[in-house]
Amino acid sequence: MSRKFKILTEIVQFFPIITLAITFIVKGDVDLEQAAMLFVVSGIMAVGITVWLVAAKVTLNPILLASNIWLAMGAIAFGVPVPFLATLLSQTNAALLFATVLLVGTVQIALKIPTGFIGMENADTRTVRRRSLILLALSAVILIWALMFKNNIRLGGGLPFIILNVTRRLMIKRSTDKQPVSQP
Repeated sequence: MSRKFKILTEIVQFFPIITLAITFIVKGDVDLEQAAMLFVVSGIMAVGITVWLVAAKVTLNPILLASNIWLAMGAIAFGVPVPFLATLLSQTNAALLFATVLLVGTVQIALKIPTGFIGMENADTRTVRRRSLILLALSAVILIWALMFKNNIRLGGGLPFIILNVTRRLMIKRSTDKQPVSQP
C-alpha cells in the first residue's frame, strides 16, 4: 500500500466526525438532540467508510474507529429513535465518545491486536504495546477531563480529540523515524 493511499485513508476516516463536529465547534455549544439528522448522516457515513476501509484491508485509526462506533450509536439513538440512548448521548456530550475510545483501546490491547491501540504497522510488539498503553492512559485522563468540561464542547470535546489524535500520530512518527533505512 502506498504512502499516499495510507495518508488519504487516514484523512477519509476523519470525515464522519468532522461532519458532525464542525457546527458545534463553530458555534461553541452543542445540542445533540437538535443535531439528530446530522448524527444520522454522520453515523451512516461512519459505517460506510469503516466497511470500505476494512474491505480494503486498511489499518484503521483506533480513535476514529471508536468515533465511528459513537456516531453509529448516535444514528441509532436519534434515527430509530432509542430515547434512552439519545438522552445518554445528550447528557454526556463528548464524554461518551471518549468512553468509547477507552473501550476500543482496552479491547485492542486485551486481544493483542498486532497494530495495537495506536494502529501502528510493521513495528515490534513491545513498542506497539508500550505506546498503546500510554495512549490508553491518556484516553482515561481525557475521559475524566471530558466529564469535567462536558458543557464546553471546545474544551471537553474538540481539544481532547485533537490531543489524542496528535499524540497517536507523534508516537507513530517517532517510531518510524527510528527505523533503519533499508539498503538496496
